[in-house]
Amino acid sequence: SFGAFGAGVATSSASLILAAVMLVPARARRASGVVDRYRMTTILRLGLPVGLQMLAEIGVFSLVALVAGRFGSGVLSAHQIALGLASFTFMAALGVSGATAVLVGHAVGQGRSPRHAGLIGIALGAGVMSIGALVFGTLSEALASIFSVDREVIVLGGRLIMIASVFQLFDGVQAVAAGALRGAGDLQFPFYANVVGHWLVGFPIALFLGFTLGWGARGLWWGLTAGLVTVSVVLLARFLSLTKRGISRIDAA
Repeated sequence: SFGAFGAGVATSSASLILAAVMLVPARARRASGVVDRYRMTTILRLGLPVGLQMLAEIGVFSLVALVAGRFGSGVLSAHQIALGLASFTFMAALGVSGATAVLVGHAVGQGRSPRHAGLIGIALGAGVMSIGALVFGTLSEALASIFSVDREVIVLGGRLIMIASVFQLFDGVQAVAAGALRGAGDLQFPFYANVVGHWLVGFPIALFLGFTLGWGARGLWWGLTAGLVTVSVVLLARFLSLTKRGISRIDAA
């Protein structure tokens, strides 16, 4: 009965509970009650930049959803349909990103160059997302019609899904390149790249195209695309630059 507000509360509550469970170190659950502060510090040091990076990216998409609401409920519905589908395919890229981080980390730990593992992961991420691009590009209105019977919503949703098909490859590259950089020990740069790419490039372009030029929701989505392209290029260039030289292994204390 609480509608969208209730869904938001439920999602936020589940996330907070999950965070609380993950922050309780294994030793804290023992009868002795001794907290492994070193492990806790390590989790926060490694996890905080990753969380901020995700916040920077997801935050801009969430803010654009609020902005899209100014064009009316139909436009917002179309936006949410396209965003939901783009988020679905992004999960595949996120999985490849995690695997790539592990393989790159193993290469660094073994004293090998992590470039090969990272580039294979990035290529795989782009390949996986190309499937989404193909489906989005050929079945855009059919996909939108799954979620709505309103013809205007279906047509606009199809157009936004078509735009999403353009940035699928870039979304895959940036997601996996960020994972490759995490595996190489570069935790902060992906966060900075996301802030600059999405908030200083993509979001202003989205507002300019959407409102100044009057492109509406399509302008917002082309702005999001510009942000993703920027982040993907910057992160890939960073990984290539970082792996030109050897990366020293750091043993845990």
